[in-house]
Amino acid sequence: MNFPAPSRPDAPEPSRAEPSRALAEAEPLQVPQVLGAAAADGEGLKAAQVRRVRRRAGLLAAGLLLFGFVGGYGVGVGVRKGDLAGVSVAKRAQPATLAPIVKAMHLSPDGKLLAFTAVYDQSRRSSRLVLDVDSKRFSGAESPEGWQDFVLGWDRGSRAMLLRRERIPRPVAEASTGFYKQKLLEGAWPRFEPGLSAVKPSLPRGEKSAFGFWDSAGRLVVRTSRALKSLFVDGKWLDSSPELYLQNRMVREAGRDVLYVVRNSTPEAASPPALFRVQDGRAKRLSEDLPGLEWAYVAENGRWMIAARYAPNGTDWKWTLYQVTPGAAKAVRQATIPGDVISTYWSPDFSQMLGASGESLWLIDIPTLKCRKIGDEKSANADDAAWSADSKAVFVAVDGKILKLSLKLNQTQELWRFPDQYWN
Repeated sequence: MNFPAPSRPDAPEPSRAEPSRALAEAEPLQVPQVLGAAAADGEGLKAAQVRRVRRRAGLLAAGLLLFGFVGGYGVGVGVRKGDLAGVSVAKRAQPATLAPIVKAMHLSPDGKLLAFTAVYDQSRRSSRLVLDVDSKRFSGAESPEGWQDFVLGWDRGSRAMLLRRERIPRPVAEASTGFYKQKLLEGAWPRFEPGLSAVKPSLPRGEKSAFGFWDSAGRLVVRTSRALKSLFVDGKWLDSSPELYLQNRMVREAGRDVLYVVRNSTPEAASPPALFRVQDGRAKRLSEDLPGLEWAYVAENGRWMIAARYAPNGTDWKWTLYQVTPGAAKAVRQATIPGDVISTYWSPDFSQMLGASGESLWLIDIPTLKCRKIGDEKSANADDAAWSADSKAVFVAVDGKILKLSLKLNQTQELWRFPDQYWN
């Protein structure tokens, strides 16, 4: 089902700062919601995970609403300490210091640098950081007070990162919401170039950006926030959906960029989602309707998709694994996955998925969907995670530390700890 492109004037709308808003999909969510995002590939996934966690948090989340907070990211069964930062709750012991909250972890394409966003000081301040996983050297740059620069991903050369600047609960400094580029200086030490350069999307008049990512040529692909959500690159319309975009995955096929999107199957907002392949503004439907879908996650190579629903027991997940080709998506396996799997990450070789952000870490085999617990108490209740380039280890952010977990040995090594200035 192809949606008509929205009417467009010749000149794009002048760039201007966007008003504050509650972000409802995969764009970086405001602290204290702290589940890591997978850049541009899991918009609906992250939104559904937030809904899932809120449901499981139950009465506690309802109580937190009285304080203007929603228990969400990072919750397994209960609420992590970061979710309660700055909130006075009766009978809750207040630690002397609170660890910085880590999100948006991304390993560079060359496998050498780990980029992430940290929020600290009672959710008042944020920094973007890059860590050399071999030398343990790092660089950090603080965002304007009351703002976060959420890491969306790397360029192909591992020398620049795409960021999305958003308000956090206590905006103080003058700044503008939008996309920015952070470059690294040449040399072995991972150092940031001073300052950021704004990346201004070219959009039709009246459209506002909500989320974005780079294509293979380094162009910004943007999803808009109007009632009819649309995807644009360099002002060119690619696709639209009346309500849902559960996935925006860009894949390189036969030398061309192709999108795999999970969105409404018809122009009606109430229509169930389905998987489509979009090329040059033409959408081809690959799957049947996916009713009851909570989230979907297409692998980076575009050849697998997980469709997740609630299991009948109301606690766990019911996963369906699809094998995807440019012509069709075929369901090949179903399994019940522990509800403790809150956020998920495809391994670079697409043979496994990591489940994190609950009370434990989990490894799910592809294509059998067999699930096993990994790690130990040191790696539990992770803020966020990322795979190593060889798919043999995972990096995990827990309690102000970056850990490396070897899957073969199931051993955890502390790589790096935040310096004192990042602790509340």
